[in-house]
Amino acid sequence: MGKLTYIRVVFWSVLFFVGGIVQANAMDVIITNPTKSQNDRRLEYPLALLHALMARTQQEYGPYEIKRFSKVISRKRALRNVVAGHITVFATPTLRDWEAQAIPVRIPIGKGILGYKLFLINRGMQSQFSKITMPEELKKFRFGGGLQWGSTQAFKELGFKVFGGTEYEALFEMLASNRFDCFPRGVNEIFTEYDQRHDLYPHMTIEQELAIYLPQPVYFFVSPGNVKLAERITAGLRALIAEGTLDKLFLQYYGDALAKANLENRRIFTLENPTLSEKTPFQQSELWLKITK
Repeated sequence: MGKLTYIRVVFWSVLFFVGGIVQANAMDVIITNPTKSQNDRRLEYPLALLHALMARTQQEYGPYEIKRFSKVISRKRALRNVVAGHITVFATPTLRDWEAQAIPVRIPIGKGILGYKLFLINRGMQSQFSKITMPEELKKFRFGGGLQWGSTQAFKELGFKVFGGTEYEALFEMLASNRFDCFPRGVNEIFTEYDQRHDLYPHMTIEQELAIYLPQPVYFFVSPGNVKLAERITAGLRALIAEGTLDKLFLQYYGDALAKANLENRRIFTLENPTLSEKTPFQQSELWLKITK
């Protein structure tokens, strides 16, 4: 072997070695959900869970950094940004187009709690809701909801009347203005939303007797070009579930809300969600919240 050839061999060997080290230790930079407003606390748990699972997998997959996307955007624009790779991980209730265009990690990160819905109503409406004994009777009421929300799409396909817009904060004002009769909110959302806004909307209250269960899993969706990151998130979630860490984190954020909801003593109307994929992991019972009556 000539001297020049030997130098070339050594050069490329070193280059591939160093490249392998860099690749093995490359940092996963995650761009995730922005908040909708200063009062929007819905993403605190998904963000905490994302940090926990990334930390849990750091030894195998390497370091990470998590940043919020800089702009407030609609669900449709969020999907376009996920597909383009400008957002790498987005936590949201599943929808058909999201599952088709992004990589869904089909583990319901909130154990399906969003599917258990109570109603924000205006004072004076309670007596009308107290008379309800069948889910079909709820169809006489006007529901409020975000126009691009999965729950809105599901309710409409089930024959409910849903009114609303794309601005999150405006929905509470619309309820206060009687633009609709009730605003179904997940058990994990409603008490914080009420506490933050009841001074602004003093006639708003939480309906006391009913609940709807509309299965609505929230997944982490990963940009299509980030298969390795999707594998990491799946591995991290599985590890946290097996160790009991996910349950502990879930109760840390939502335990008080579950106690306040008193679901065991409400009339719960179960609805089938027509928007869900056949791949929804209902058969994995350990992934879902269990309510015993």
